[in-house]
Amino acid sequence: MSNIPLYQEMRQKAGPLWQDIFTHAFVVGIGDGSLSWDRFEFYLKQDYLFWIDTCSSRDFLDLSDGLIGKMNAHSGGESAHRKEHLYRLYESSTRFEYLFFDMSWKKEEGPASRRT
Repeated sequence: MSNIPLYQEMRQKAGPLWQDIFTHAFVVGIGDGSLSWDRFEFYLKQDYLFWIDTCSSRDFLDLSDGLIGKMNAHSGGESAHRKEHLYRLYESSTRFEYLFFDMSWKKEEGPASRRT
């Protein structure tokens, strides 16, 4: 059984996927200022304003930190099978994060954007 908290264990296991996110052309372009204006504008129209309003507040950050703390506190006795299941859920959400940036890079709309 690992002595590191479950969140850190999952984060390390998903390291290659996170590396794909950090090196994605869209993310690199935002970071170094080389992202074209049309891609940045598309990104803004898609989800950025939602994320800013929802996910950058102190309340959201406190909630997120609290949930990670609870997950770590209550996962000590989890079986390897259960931890693998939890990791698969974490991995899926991380893949969605990658796809979000990839869709912005390709200027693709998601299903929610097509609703009328």
